[in-house]
Amino acid sequence: MTDSGWENSGFLLRSQKVFLKIGIVYVLGIILLAFPIFQRQAIYLHNVHWPLFARFDAPHYHGLAPFKTLNIKLTTSDDVRIGAWFILSDSAYKSSGAFNRTQPPSLSEVTRALKDFPTVLFFHGNAASRAVEYRVQFYSLVTLRLRANLFVIDYRGFADSESFPSEAGLNIDARTSWDWLIENGADPKDIILLGQSLGTGVATKLAAQITKEGMTLGGLVLTAPFSSVAKLLETYSFAGYIPLFRPLQMFPYASYIIDRIIHTRYDTISLISNVQCPILIVHAKDDGTIPSFHSTDLFSKLLDPQLPPWPFTSDSNLGALSWTTEQLAQITRTAEERAAVTQKIVITSLTGPEDAPFGVVKSFNRLEGEGGKRVMFLEMERGGHSDIVRSEGVIDYVGWAMRTRDYV
Repeated sequence: MTDSGWENSGFLLRSQKVFLKIGIVYVLGIILLAFPIFQRQAIYLHNVHWPLFARFDAPHYHGLAPFKTLNIKLTTSDDVRIGAWFILSDSAYKSSGAFNRTQPPSLSEVTRALKDFPTVLFFHGNAASRAVEYRVQFYSLVTLRLRANLFVIDYRGFADSESFPSEAGLNIDARTSWDWLIENGADPKDIILLGQSLGTGVATKLAAQITKEGMTLGGLVLTAPFSSVAKLLETYSFAGYIPLFRPLQMFPYASYIIDRIIHTRYDTISLISNVQCPILIVHAKDDGTIPSFHSTDLFSKLLDPQLPPWPFTSDSNLGALSWTTEQLAQITRTAEERAAVTQKIVITSLTGPEDAPFGVVKSFNRLEGEGGKRVMFLEMERGGHSDIVRSEGVIDYVGWAMRTRDYV
């Protein structure tokens, strides 16, 4: 063999070793994710503390106006203390002295603000804390453009909150924040639940619970949501580039395996139909973390009761390959009927310049038995994942879709 032949074979051998090592690391990573403790770290990233050395007792260090925010600790029903900020609407802050104030809002001022202005109850995504820069910028937009108060918690295990996160635990945290607002004078109809990323699962679960109890919400806003954790992990890419479970898709029963090893569900798509209030879904096409088809699926789920039903379910068949000619014809006819009804029911409009659109808005009114409220889906041309909540246009759509007092 020539020298070049030996060099080529050596290169191939080294390459095989590298790919083998990568494969071993990947398999070990997947095995570790089957254990709840590692899965919890991967889903919540609650040990990513940012900003470093945050001063939650000094919100003005993180971009909020002095004495505009009340920093508090809530105690949950299972005796866990979680950190929270109540931020006055800009109008309430200015009417109470603004920069001439000498102390944070008192509980009596909170009660007055809750009665005079709508309140956004915000549930953030994974990692970092309520003090991270882009979230603080979002609070400022809400309090200024919507003239709304904002209440945000750090879930258990995050920031200055105790314990460790779990789906059940976050549900308790969310309910604790809702109860605090009600106990301090808020009208349920003046509260808008707004979730971002992970927080959309938390917000939807709370909204479904509140609806079941017969209370009327001001609205539910989901920004960059996912349909369920299991579905998300099938397509999720870490940092937007590294596929997590996607390589498993080449193997039979991959979806079944993923579903079996996932302990955290956040099955939003199975809960959202139970929510009876105005709903706004916002997603960007260039979201590299959660693909926008998750929002499309949620919108379709809400629309589905008004469409002709499919002639049979996938459970009664082995799949499209096993369908008869007659069944295929039935499916085709039903698809055409559903498309025609969708075109009649759903109002679609372009927002922004035609050559550089802000996004496409789709909306419809639900059936009376489902509350009869409006559902809107804003699919933005650009916006990313976390930055989507910093868009003035998104905040304005929240006001319009939820019919807050400045947008009625």
